[in-house]
Amino acid sequence: MRQKKNKIAGLNASGDQGHAFIMKGVDSITGKTNGFLNLTPALGKVAGTFNGTGSFQNGGLNASSMTVAQYVASAAGYGGLNTAAQATNLNVTQLTDATTSTGSSVVDYSTLNPNAMFEYMDSAAFGTFDTFVNATSSYVVDKSTDSEANIGLKFTNSTKDGVNYSANYMYAYDANPYIDINWKNSAGEVLETVFTGDIIDLKDSAGLYYGAFANGVGSAAGGSDTAVNRVANLEFTEKLNRIQNLGGSFDMAIETKGLGPVVIRGEGLYQKDVMTPILDRNKLSIGDLPGALQSVKGDYFKYVLGADITAMTNMMVSAQVIQIRNLDYVDNNVDASGTACAATTSNCGVYSADSAVMHMSNNLQKAEGNKEFYSLFFSKPFGASAEHRWNNIFMFEENGGKWNRLDAEFSIDDDTQATVEYNKYWGDENTQFGQLEKSSNVQVGFKYSF
Repeated sequence: MRQKKNKIAGLNASGDQGHAFIMKGVDSITGKTNGFLNLTPALGKVAGTFNGTGSFQNGGLNASSMTVAQYVASAAGYGGLNTAAQATNLNVTQLTDATTSTGSSVVDYSTLNPNAMFEYMDSAAFGTFDTFVNATSSYVVDKSTDSEANIGLKFTNSTKDGVNYSANYMYAYDANPYIDINWKNSAGEVLETVFTGDIIDLKDSAGLYYGAFANGVGSAAGGSDTAVNRVANLEFTEKLNRIQNLGGSFDMAIETKGLGPVVIRGEGLYQKDVMTPILDRNKLSIGDLPGALQSVKGDYFKYVLGADITAMTNMMVSAQVIQIRNLDYVDNNVDASGTACAATTSNCGVYSADSAVMHMSNNLQKAEGNKEFYSLFFSKPFGASAEHRWNNIFMFEENGGKWNRLDAEFSIDDDTQATVEYNKYWGDENTQFGQLEKSSNVQVGFKYSF
């Protein structure tokens, strides 16, 4: 059957901006200061100054093969780049790394520990920035719906020895969306990325080039087009992807002398064709934004192993280990020519990015090939007739993220229940849990059954 498409377009179609807190991975795409969505038009404004005149601007800079790193090393230096970027951009986005100390602007440039866009694009030729002149960006939510329903199958059984087990299969949309990035023109046509020497240009199917000057590439390539003010739009499209899920579970009880009955349980899930972000730092360093962040299909295996016991008069104690294994993990520490990356820069290599934490502030963090979580759970009834219950779960994330949830359930009568819950996040800020510290919260609720 034919798909029905429903697209919502616009700069803020993601709905993320204005939230009190968004995760770093999301902020790297749509964030006001650090998000590629908003960095693109900011680059467009700054790139427009490169064709002007003045203390920083050079009339021919947009046609130059000089790179950002070479410009920083020249007499003009990073301070000049920072001055133009901040003055044009009104200090909104993180184009350059500049702070103010005792009234003076302190400018730092590092490709080993980058945290600003021009530091990540050190090998980009100024001719490439012509592509960005007056560039715009948009965020599109593609709510395509398929006439095929999600399909799931489940089989459960038990052995004569008391082992319960199940097998499951589901073909369905992945609950996690992915982002597709393309340069497009005003008609919505995807533009082709053209490499002319050290300079990147964009052209459409008619052979027309985009940018304020277009570097005369059309003529250099044998054509007559030297485009003037054709504006390119960087479109971020949020999509859902159908994946295959094959899993199973088991549980069984073992009698022990010291601990009494111990329940051993486990779950496993194999996922096929999951969209995973692959970050190409080589392409990002030269200014190829769509080529730098690609969503690629890959397979995962996830499993949980746990054990449950009863202790201290009806208190349930449960411990478990969780592992997420990326079966198509990418970590290639080589440049575009296949040479090992130099120790003096991070702007090199191709790797699987950590979609939850990747951010300009943490060097666009690489994902773990195998990610572990560990949890400990306690649950115990209380009250004169054990009519209430408290629960506490602590979870530790590899690399230092921590989360603890303490909650209590109070049975007021047969129909009414009150709950109170405290969630505390802390630890390394570049982990899934640690970055949520400021969103620690207390929740209170009531439930009435009728």
